[in-house]
Amino acid sequence: MVTVVSEWSDAISFKVRKAGTSFSEILKINSPHQVENALFGTSMAINSDASILLSTSNDGSGFGVNYYKKVGNSWEFHSRFKPTAEQLLGPAFGGGIALNAVGDYALIADTNAVVDGIASGVVYIYTRIEDTWTFQGYLKPEDLFTGDLFGIDIALTNDAGYAFIGSSESDRYGSAAGKVYIFKRSGSDWKLYQKLYPDDLAPDDQFGRGLSVSGDGQYLFACSVKEDTAGSDVGSVYVFKNLAGVWVQLHKITPPDPEPTLRFGNSTATNEDGTILIVGARFDDGKATNAGSFYFYTRTGAQWTLRQKLYASDSLTED
Repeated sequence: MVTVVSEWSDAISFKVRKAGTSFSEILKINSPHQVENALFGTSMAINSDASILLSTSNDGSGFGVNYYKKVGNSWEFHSRFKPTAEQLLGPAFGGGIALNAVGDYALIADTNAVVDGIASGVVYIYTRIEDTWTFQGYLKPEDLFTGDLFGIDIALTNDAGYAFIGSSESDRYGSAAGKVYIFKRSGSDWKLYQKLYPDDLAPDDQFGRGLSVSGDGQYLFACSVKEDTAGSDVGSVYVFKNLAGVWVQLHKITPPDPEPTLRFGNSTATNEDGTILIVGARFDDGKATNAGSFYFYTRTGAQWTLRQKLYASDSLTED
């Protein structure tokens, strides 16, 4: 399993960490755009064998997606793509990214895109043949409102059969309570399949801000980054399981060392069968103020155990 860890203060870099029984830093990749506020690594995705990596950045002319291919033990920048002027619906292309296992499907969000006069967000669909990424269309449910941030995070099953899309500012159960949409694909056709809410959803929880799904599609991890069970705006992760084609809430994970505004669940990643879970905490102060951290959990049966807490070796304030 490879987990990508982002530092996106201006044009910095991200790290890649490889997991066995523990994690260690193996590589640092710098932004291809040395411009102010490049925000390299704001969103990114990697396929199952780590041969393809996508990462957003601002090259000075606007946001786009950088396409990397693995060559030997490093990832080399190959190309950059974004919608054409006719396809572009907003200014924040790349707000969320997801890749399937082989890396031939990519879903890329613009959380501020305007459709039918509503700035609620949209998710672009791309497919890859060899090294060419081709725009296929959009995903957008009909019940969105301005400011919902549809696409703030996205997850795809291995076969790109299901897409899970967060809308963290959705007001259906209170202001900014959040929501997760599930879309199902048949051929090139995508249809809304299910909407998810946790049992204890409350206003300002921002449910759907972080998402990951096991490769087999059986376990979904959906985060409420400002949920208050462990303290004010600490955050939590909800575990859903696919039971006969319907995702049902099973469990809730909170950090063992909460601190106010930790934002536990700002990002998350899992493996093929949902037995490993990585949870980001954006504002963790363990190494420096708001430098961030990652929690490494493993699952045995229905039991989740924290194995390790991770920090970047060169953590700095506000990373």
